[in-house]
Amino acid sequence: METEHNDETQVQARNRQRRLRALWRYRRRVRGDEVTVPIRHRLPFERNGVSHGFGCGELRGTITANFVDGRLREIFIIVDRPGSTIRGLVDGVAIASSIALQHGVPLEAIARKFIASRFEPAGPTGNRKIPMASSVLDYVFRWLMALEQRQLG
Repeated sequence: METEHNDETQVQARNRQRRLRALWRYRRRVRGDEVTVPIRHRLPFERNGVSHGFGCGELRGTITANFVDGRLREIFIIVDRPGSTIRGLVDGVAIASSIALQHGVPLEAIARKFIASRFEPAGPTGNRKIPMASSVLDYVFRWLMALEQRQLG
C-alpha cells in the first residue's frame, strides 16, 4: 500500500518537473515581457459528481458534473440521439468546456458564451426553475450555473 503511494508521489513529482522544464524553455524563447502558460490540473480517478436528467423540446439527455476541491472541473452531456449531429456538437462543447475548466477558466466565462444561444431543439424543459430554453446549451449552462451557486453557497 505504501509502495503504491510512494510510486504515485514519484510520478507526480516527475510530471511536475517536466511541466516546469517545459515552462522554463518556453519563457526563455519569449524575450521581453514574461509570459505565463496555463497549466492543466489533472483530475483524480475518483471524484464527486452530480447527474441530472433533462429535456429540451423533444430532446432528452443527461448532464454529469464532476467536482474536485469544491469546484466544477468536468462536464459530460449525453443526449438520446445516437449518431446525430446535435449529439456530436454537444459532446464537443462538453469536452472543450471540461478542458477549459481544468485550466482554471471560470464557469461563468464559459456559460456567458452559451446562455441565450438559439437553435433547435428548443422549448419547454420540465424543470420548474428553468421552464423554457432557447437551445440545449442554453439549458445546460443555466443549470450548471445554478448548480455551482448551490455548491458554493
